[in-house]
Amino acid sequence: MDYQMAQFIVSIFVAIGTVGSVVISLWFAIHSRREKAKITISLAIAMDTQEEYVNISIVNTGSIDFRLSHMYFYINNMTIMPTPVQFYQPLPDDKEPVLPGSRVNSFLLMIAFDAYIENKQSITPEQAINCLKKGHVIVYTSRGTKFIAKFDKSFIKNYYDYRVSKK
Repeated sequence: MDYQMAQFIVSIFVAIGTVGSVVISLWFAIHSRREKAKITISLAIAMDTQEEYVNISIVNTGSIDFRLSHMYFYINNMTIMPTPVQFYQPLPDDKEPVLPGSRVNSFLLMIAFDAYIENKQSITPEQAINCLKKGHVIVYTSRGTKFIAKFDKSFIKNYYDYRVSKK
């Protein structure tokens, strides 16, 4: 093999390595600044009044802070944005950052949540469970990141028990 051919092959490997290192560094730069969160939904009871609430808990699992903007419920084939009066404790506004590793809680009144499920009609607890299995919660940050959380099985079971106890 002649010298020029060997030098050409080495140049190709150097070019591939340069392009590969640029791609990898860009990938790390983009993904290290990503907003990440874990959302859990549970039922909560106030100790003093014994009122029941839907607790939406958001934990910042990423390495940067973010600000929460909006929250929606997708229930009964409808996207619903709760109004501030429907909350016992709303989400923090978009001026308050959620730091990495910290948690924010939002307590929605159970009366409002029941209204989302029933949607102008009276339904059985079994029908409510079917609505929850298809539904989810959507939370947006001020940068436009969208977090989606499905209702887990324990929440659905607890909500079913709640609906049966109200009959």
